[in-house]
Amino acid sequence: MFGLFKNKNIEIKSVNIKFKGSIHTLNWSAKRFNYKNIIINVPFKNNFNINKFRIEKISVEPPFSIKEINPKTPIDINSGESITIKLNINGPDYSYSGPINLEIS
Repeated sequence: MFGLFKNKNIEIKSVNIKFKGSIHTLNWSAKRFNYKNIIINVPFKNNFNINKFRIEKISVEPPFSIKEINPKTPIDINSGESITIKLNINGPDYSYSGPINLEIS
């Protein structure tokens, strides 16, 4: 019973991003977090042949949940523009070691 009150450690070994039907892996070294405070910065550049690209939604697979996205969605990115999307993510209430899977649409 006392073990329920110990800190839960989360080790994120990789960050996988599903975007436009393809999986991309963020340049990432394994990092440890307290389960309530996982921060992931996702760099994004509009290299498409369109003037503006819109990100409508960012989601994460269980057992994680997104607490905050900055800037908030929808996000418009002009042609040639680069931004960094900061994700504040809650982890599971148990220890975890493995990947985190995001989807950008």
